[in-house]
Amino acid sequence: PWSQTWRVCCVEEHCRDASLGLWGWVFRLKHSVLAVHLQPQAADLHGRDEHSADLMYVDKNADIGVGWRRTGFRESFNEAPRALHSFATDLSIHEFWDSVMTTKAFSEAQERSNCQHFVSEVLSELASRGHINADAFAENGFTLRNQGIADVLRSWGYLDEGCKAQPGQDVQRQAWRLFMSWDCKAGAAQFLTPWMQKFALRAATMTATNGDLLEEG
Repeated sequence: PWSQTWRVCCVEEHCRDASLGLWGWVFRLKHSVLAVHLQPQAADLHGRDEHSADLMYVDKNADIGVGWRRTGFRESFNEAPRALHSFATDLSIHEFWDSVMTTKAFSEAQERSNCQHFVSEVLSELASRGHINADAFAENGFTLRNQGIADVLRSWGYLDEGCKAQPGQDVQRQAWRLFMSWDCKAGAAQFLTPWMQKFALRAATMTATNGDLLEEG
């Protein structure tokens, strides 16, 4: 299988402009992904060039959560990698994925932690396990790509100490709406799929018939 024949040789943070409408452009919000460079194991080259390599992204987004993917159609990253965010390593895909799943951002809802939280937490976890050398971040840790904006929102009380929004509170939801361009993406989704607002599951009414009853005795 693929996960047993390839090893992770480098992990990087790649960034591009976030597709979040007007406010995304005004505040220069970025979308971050983990760029995972892969090389085949030496014992499993099977005639391939020993320098052959592959690149896949591990991405967290509001549509599907966390997953592996290739570069999207006409997608390009103008920060590839983000400055000082390229780390050589040598670990199996299973070891890498175990580090990913350990992070809080992996399982938290998008309204709680976004793609930048996810990337910074995975890099922190890899560093804590000794998989990557992150001495340059030993003092202050990994930061969000838009850390400056997050710091301002935190100072205003919109975000907690971890620069994350608390779900279920109006103030934090307003901060999230700011990052989401005041619901522009949600509004577009509702326009294109209006049935989402009307679709609901109802509990079925269960009634027993004579044929379904078993007499005791």
